[in-house]
Amino acid sequence: MLDCANAHKGLLAGIGLIILTAASLTVYLLSSANHNFNGREAVDIWELVLHILAFAALPSAIVKLWGSTYIKKQGVMCLDTWLIVLAQSGVSMYSLFKITAFWMADRGSLTNEFARLIQTLTQTLFIVYYWRIRTKKPDKPARQLITFLLLCNAAFWCINTLVLNRISSDIEMIDFYGRWGWTVMSRIAMPLNIFYRFHSTICLFEIWKNVYKPSTQNKTTIPLIEVSAT
Repeated sequence: MLDCANAHKGLLAGIGLIILTAASLTVYLLSSANHNFNGREAVDIWELVLHILAFAALPSAIVKLWGSTYIKKQGVMCLDTWLIVLAQSGVSMYSLFKITAFWMADRGSLTNEFARLIQTLTQTLFIVYYWRIRTKKPDKPARQLITFLLLCNAAFWCINTLVLNRISSDIEMIDFYGRWGWTVMSRIAMPLNIFYRFHSTICLFEIWKNVYKPSTQNKTTIPLIEVSAT
């Protein structure tokens, strides 16, 4: 059974973000059906807000966990952390493709792409480090923020799947790279981008579940066998 103590505020805030994300996606899908792409601007603005909120939550969580943790596992990274690093390469590739096009063509907004790059790099470092960390405090510091981050990544996954995964939605990229060029680039980077948000949600849930376990739960005990002399 999961212990959900000290997570209700982050859960409520995260659910609010999911609802607002669903609203922005609805506006985008309705406007796309009417061949009006103003809905994409609403999604871009909301995605930027999500990046800012998710980035702000990361240093706040680090500060709350600071000084109350110890390293449970030394040594190399596990499969999950290697996968998140691999997926990060796709996110970085996608952002750099778009930054290059916006910069060279002097079109589009660089703010969202830089925000995506900074937020994901910071989050990847957070996941890789705190994957093997445990805290000694019983009040579960930063659990509200980790819950919030978990739901933020679920919202990002919805945006990536329903909006950014559409080649036709990136008109500036098609004009700069050409339809075939951008199709190849996006088909390489976008699956990793989508996987990053999906796997980040899983990794943050594992951190949420395991970082607050007391050390006694991670120790194995060897039963004593009494031998009586006859």
